[in-house]
Amino acid sequence: GFYSDDHVGVYLDTFFDKRNAYAFFANPLATQRDMRIINEGLGQQSRRGGDTSWDATWEVQTERLADRWTAEMAIPFSELRFDPKGDVWGINFWRGVEMNEEDITWADIGARQYNISRFGALHGLDISKLDSGRGLLVTPYTTLSPRKLSGEDFEVSPKVGIDLRYPLTSMTADVTINPDFAQIEADPAEVNLSDVERRFAEKRPFFLEGGGLYRTPIEVFYTRRVQDLETGAKLAGRIGGQDVALMTVQATPFEEAEAEREGQSNVTAARYQRNLGARLGVGFVGVNKYTPDLDRNHGAGGADFTLRLPHDVNMVGQAVGNWTREPGQEGSDIGWETDRAFLIQGERRANTLRAGARYFDTGRNFDSEPGFIPRLNRRGPGASVEYRRQFEGPLNRVSAEVSGQRLTDGDGVLTEESAELDFSLGVSNFFLFFGPER
Repeated sequence: GFYSDDHVGVYLDTFFDKRNAYAFFANPLATQRDMRIINEGLGQQSRRGGDTSWDATWEVQTERLADRWTAEMAIPFSELRFDPKGDVWGINFWRGVEMNEEDITWADIGARQYNISRFGALHGLDISKLDSGRGLLVTPYTTLSPRKLSGEDFEVSPKVGIDLRYPLTSMTADVTINPDFAQIEADPAEVNLSDVERRFAEKRPFFLEGGGLYRTPIEVFYTRRVQDLETGAKLAGRIGGQDVALMTVQATPFEEAEAEREGQSNVTAARYQRNLGARLGVGFVGVNKYTPDLDRNHGAGGADFTLRLPHDVNMVGQAVGNWTREPGQEGSDIGWETDRAFLIQGERRANTLRAGARYFDTGRNFDSEPGFIPRLNRRGPGASVEYRRQFEGPLNRVSAEVSGQRLTDGDGVLTEESAELDFSLGVSNFFLFFGPER
């Protein structure tokens, strides 16, 4: 992967809220990688925790010399959202020297890569004079699909659409009608032999700006659930120190039989998030799917928090409920079904010692059709402890990780129980790996 090679990067906390940042990376081959970090990456299951689906347009040039390499980045201000009245940005520089398995950081951020609260400060910015080059972006397009089947007349099926994008200084508004995603990179082909659904990154341009705000620990809105998008409008960004995202779309399923049965649905989602002091962040998220042909409402929503504690310890929690409203059988009254889910998690992400424990509970009838919740009707704890240390001398590396979880369903029946140990030892140029799993 990208991070297996030497790389350099810059982080920009453009609102100076000490929680969110943009990140831009490059390797010696001028390969680019960009992402957004939301809430310092807390509550995400991946090691790095950033939202890599965000995609910016920027340039980089590199030069490889005998004993070093250099990189020069050009990042347009139009790709960033920032406070037009602010004059301080958070900033940090990063280098990964993979040959030595060494990370170098400009600001003293302690033992956690996304410790945005400890970034350096870039003062003296005259932001009011920045030329962001913003304006209304209009992208019209059309496609023609000629077709002739045996015994039928020659047909041409035209399709016309348009995208409207208006980036403000701290917000972005998007409208799309009959979007064309033919140029989007396809998902990687893979065979999933587990009973847990694989989550794929969003790549469609309409959903990228502000999409990371919906990525909560219990993900009640996953934009990939919106399938054949027909029309959509959204607003995402920051207003007065508060992150806000609103979206409403009309879409139909890809499957022809399902589309004929269900017809067109409206999906509306909203996200609100703000900081209460330097350590506590709170948020609310909600989504509703309304299908007129079935006279059916289905959705979920709730609240979440992140709490930063001393010694690189963080707490993440979320509680949500869901609702389903649909006609009863044989003309009976329309009924409502509800259930709930919650998660509480503590973690310490540091270079030497990582540890985490969590407990989650999804009710027997809990579901969020527009979301991504791979385990339903499950409850139980999980924990992991990881230790990594490098040394100078013959013994140069020790790494060990212990993890496990125990899950039951709503009736208390054991559904999953696992324990795993991964151990590695590096001596000179030899490595020993040991990994029993139950």
